[in-house]
Amino acid sequence: TANLARRNPFFGDNLQRYEFDEKMLQAIATKSNGFYFNASDLAGLEKVYSEIDALEKKDIETLEKVHVEELYTPFLVIALLCYLVYLALSQAVFMVVP
Repeated sequence: TANLARRNPFFGDNLQRYEFDEKMLQAIATKSNGFYFNASDLAGLEKVYSEIDALEKKDIETLEKVHVEELYTPFLVIALLCYLVYLALSQAVFMVVP
């Protein structure tokens, strides 16, 4: 059994008791070549963690820095130049007089 918090929009958070089917969990673990751990107290939890630590040791690979070349700069410059030409032409050549 476990007490899990459940959010109720009208009455706030409350604890509900949930029952676990241990036989079913053990069957699932056996069928999937996994393990079933039941840690009901702190000593049991420490035992579970020590068994998990003993299962597999893997070195963590460090991430390497990757050089990224930004390709947007020429397009940004062209877009800004086009906008400046538009502003200049709209104020001089294509000016609309009300």
